[in-house]
Amino acid sequence: MASALRGTFTSRLLAAPVPRWLGYVSFSLYLIHFPVQCLFHAVQPQAGLSYQSPLVFAAFMISSLAAASLVARGFEWPVYRLLTGRQLK
Repeated sequence: MASALRGTFTSRLLAAPVPRWLGYVSFSLYLIHFPVQCLFHAVQPQAGLSYQSPLVFAAFMISSLAAASLVARGFEWPVYRLLTGRQLK
């Protein structure tokens, strides 16, 4: 495992824009996915959503990632800059 993380393929893969962005929003995603799930659960009876539907799962994932991105940009990153005086790379 440790040698795989030090390999050139893994280094290039983790340095790609999408994995880096997921790393930056991971804490916000951890915090926000539950409220988004509760919102889906509250709306589900009125909208007739089926949790077995792949489209509902895709909508949940997209809305969770969008909300996490908003929370990261609007709160997490400005607080990080305020506390450390450094920008995220």
